[in-house]
Amino acid sequence: MPAVQLLTKRRRVLVIKPRFSQAELKLAAVVGMTLNHTAGILLANGTIREIMLLAGGISMPLFARFLADGFEYTKDRGKYVFRLGVSAVISHFAFSFAFGTPYLVSSAVFTLLLAFFALCTIHMDNVPSSIRGLMLFCILICSLIGDWGWCAILWTILFDLLKNCPKRRFLMITAFVLIGVAYVIFMFELTGTIAIRNFGFLLAIPLLLAYSGKQGRQSKALRSCLYLYYPAHLFVLGIIKDVIV
Repeated sequence: MPAVQLLTKRRRVLVIKPRFSQAELKLAAVVGMTLNHTAGILLANGTIREIMLLAGGISMPLFARFLADGFEYTKDRGKYVFRLGVSAVISHFAFSFAFGTPYLVSSAVFTLLLAFFALCTIHMDNVPSSIRGLMLFCILICSLIGDWGWCAILWTILFDLLKNCPKRRFLMITAFVLIGVAYVIFMFELTGTIAIRNFGFLLAIPLLLAYSGKQGRQSKALRSCLYLYYPAHLFVLGIIKDVIV
């Protein structure tokens, strides 16, 4: 079955037919993340490092999309946020150890935890919109210390609002690109470190469009292991870095 189909009833529209489950794309996200972290921690500046960092850009958009799905479909949001919170705490120290960052800077798991709280906030229908807006603003401020920061949170909110609207996929992708570009300019142009690798998130677009929204075959053990993989692989890379150096 082709991934791209040309429809010609009233107008010609190029559509990427959904064909990948969450299980399949989660594997791609984990591989991309591992490549990104391996390059960032172990490799010296060079073409291979740049390519690996670029490829790793697919990870955060996919994880943000999965979080939006998890928020909607989980049977117990308390357990969901508990697992995410425990992983965020462990990952905070793993991230600092591997990258040598100050403890004030946190990992992408911390950012995803804040994104979960952001979704909780916007769905508090019984809370005045002004209060929810203030809460969301505070969450975005806190996200400044996290990897991908406010960009990942806005992506997650975007996916939550539009993921069930197939006719608005173009709007979703357009907003996704604008948020990502604004983040790159804000975070990297001001420090003079902007590079092609910072736009790796654009590589996630065809994967997002090809996502079927179905979970696929995922055991509970596998889902639990993913919460541990993030800090575990960072600790391993950090140890390897110390041995090499």
